[in-house]
Amino acid sequence: MAPDGTFYLTDGDSKLYFGQRGGIFYCYNLEGNSEVLKILFTALSKIPLNLNGTIKWRDSLPLAVLTKLRFKNLIYFLSSFYHRLLKVESNFVNEDNFRYQVKGEFLGKKFLCRVKISQKDKFVEEVSLKTDEGVFVLKRA
Repeated sequence: MAPDGTFYLTDGDSKLYFGQRGGIFYCYNLEGNSEVLKILFTALSKIPLNLNGTIKWRDSLPLAVLTKLRFKNLIYFLSSFYHRLLKVESNFVNEDNFRYQVKGEFLGKKFLCRVKISQKDKFVEEVSLKTDEGVFVLKRA
């Protein structure tokens, strides 16, 4: 937990800040260059916690998720004119009351994410993420 009370995941060098507001799980900010945390930020930028049925979700991501610095400057310039340049589109499917499946695409890369919500406190309990780069699993301790 950060000094201001914000929760974050860390790999020792990078930090992914997250929280919950109004029934939605948010990834707020990413500090550092961890590829795993960037992938998580992309897939979990916003997750509705009270989903019933299926919804399509569109979101724009901050430039911090870009991996190549040389492209970052170009994207900064282009995003001045095209504000939804870094959009992520996701399809959320409610598998049962506390499990969601998220399929999405960002910058031509597809991902499949499964999210398990704690029945007790309605917080994200487990996340599994499959991309072309591998499979990542996070569990709340």
